[in-house]
Amino acid sequence: MTVTGAPHEEHQYLALIRRVLDTGGARPDRTGTGTLALFAPPALRFTLAHNTLPLLTTKRTFLRGIVEELLWFVRGSTDSKLLSAKVVKIWDGNGSRREGRGFQWRHYGAKYPDADANYTGQRVDKLEECIKKITEKRCLAWLVVDRTGR
Repeated sequence: MTVTGAPHEEHQYLALIRRVLDTGGARPDRTGTGTLALFAPPALRFTLAHNTLPLLTTKRTFLRGIVEELLWFVRGSTDSKLLSAKVVKIWDGNGSRREGRGFQWRHYGAKYPDADANYTGQRVDKLEECIKKITEKRCLAWLVVDRTGR
């Protein structure tokens, strides 16, 4: 058991796959091959304790692609060609992500003309603000008992 009595993450995933295969309904998809799906499947619960990354061992995982995509978000990039050039093809069908996650993290509030625009001075860098708050607020980890003597 991992998260408040939930079965191990891998077992939750395998049980969900079994349920989809046994009771899932056929649905069309963008590729034309079709897929099986469940309406409102149960949520999988993953623990993030003990500095672990919840990757499944029974499913192939493209770790380099995960890291490249995260760095792409952190840079505030919206041009999927930058990922494609690194052989990360997950966003290829989308071209520019326009005001996607990375853009919102790094250029919140800015107008989006194109992927190459300079947003200096016309936006809020939410990621930078988070880092500032963590590094400048040195007493975030103090215990109330230490301050009050109680």
